[in-house]
Amino acid sequence: MANSADHAKLPIAFPDHLGPGTRHLTSALLYHGGLIVSNPGFFNGGVLATFYKVGQRATKTQHLLTTLFATVQDNFQRMHRQWLAEDDMLSPLTGSWMPRVHIVYPGTQEAYRRSASRLDGCLMGVIASLQMPTHLATACNDFVWRVWELALELGASSEDQQATDVDADAVLTTLQARAAELGDPMLLLAECALHRYFVPFKSRSAVAFATASQHAASIIETLHATDVEPHVDSSEHRVESLSFFFFDQLVRQFVRPLNPTSVEKTLELLAERAKERQKLRQHCRAEAEALLSDVTSVTPLQSRVTDALRSMRDSAEALVEADRTTMQALFTKLREDPKVWAAIIALGGPAVGMPAVQLPAAVTALTLLGTHALTARREGKERVSESPLSLVYYASH
Repeated sequence: MANSADHAKLPIAFPDHLGPGTRHLTSALLYHGGLIVSNPGFFNGGVLATFYKVGQRATKTQHLLTTLFATVQDNFQRMHRQWLAEDDMLSPLTGSWMPRVHIVYPGTQEAYRRSASRLDGCLMGVIASLQMPTHLATACNDFVWRVWELALELGASSEDQQATDVDADAVLTTLQARAAELGDPMLLLAECALHRYFVPFKSRSAVAFATASQHAASIIETLHATDVEPHVDSSEHRVESLSFFFFDQLVRQFVRPLNPTSVEKTLELLAERAKERQKLRQHCRAEAEALLSDVTSVTPLQSRVTDALRSMRDSAEALVEADRTTMQALFTKLREDPKVWAAIIALGGPAVGMPAVQLPAAVTALTLLGTHALTARREGKERVSESPLSLVYYASH
């Protein structure tokens, strides 16, 4: 295989399936040398037949869930079309660099009750996430499976590809009863969106998830805030999170989203620039380890993070002759973004008076700081090979 990374240790793009929601994860792909992406699942005849039968019954009876079923149908069909197009577009990266998986998890009434017990604490965040088309499509995809599993619980056969024995009225009655409890039929989609976050990844590290969505990062952080094991050593997670933050800030303005015009360049950086990627990652990790090992208060942590970034940015600027005004704008934004600093301070842990908690969302929260595009010229090649910032040069040319 072209990529020697252990797939079990790669982060998974989350919560979106392969599609528009995974296009802005190029820096995560480069940092880890791979990225797991999930397929939306292949509906067998029985799953789709069940959904359409229940939806048609809702329309015929002018049921209160008619609009919900129409919304779901439109979005999951669009998502599957986009997935097929994206899968074809990214075919050069398939396998070694972006292995595909099918995530399977229960969608029974009991499973939804367990996850819904956590809905109150993050309801507004989940609802807000559904304003994003990719998150809405993912929730709609799960709703289709939810309808099928509910039909099975109510007596349908999993072998019935035509849904002939599905009791559509019973399915609608059960869903409507739950919608009444929630207060609105569309909140059934909020339950579906939240349920996806309960995929059993508890054994995975703090960098298990890669997302470009602030909504997803916030939901993950909220859910895990009460799941902390107080005596677990989280120092490795903190170092890795800060290391990735440095890496991301160095490369994100030089690499492009995963689209048809950037696939070849991304493949080159993965396959032919492994040495440069490793060198830059080691540099970032060394900076993170040094910074977190002896910081004693919030103020030094903030200033040292800024200094470390500036030091590496200066090297990058020397390589690609970035615009000084743009560099200054970056640090202004960094200083003024409270979310970024909250995550960085939390990474400092007990050293800066914070609880010793794991932050599964820290790595993603730190990547959400936007930066301006930098410009570069094809000069200074003789300096590239010796510098840990050489990947930045290769990415920008």
